[in-house]
Amino acid sequence: MFRFKSCPRCTGDMFVERTDFGWDEVCLSCGFRRDHRIFASAEPVQSSTSELEHRELVSV
Repeated sequence: MFRFKSCPRCTGDMFVERTDFGWDEVCLSCGFRRDHRIFASAEPVQSSTSELEHRELVSV
């Protein structure tokens, strides 16, 4: 995915890529690189209610 004119160093175009450690943004003009901590977690979020409790709430 490209992010146009979003480099903080040179206002060049950034490319978002997947690495072994998460997601990175790389500037195509100057080579500036930063990681995306938001996208790095691929763990599913656990629900606080069980499936049985959810069924009871829906059926009421």
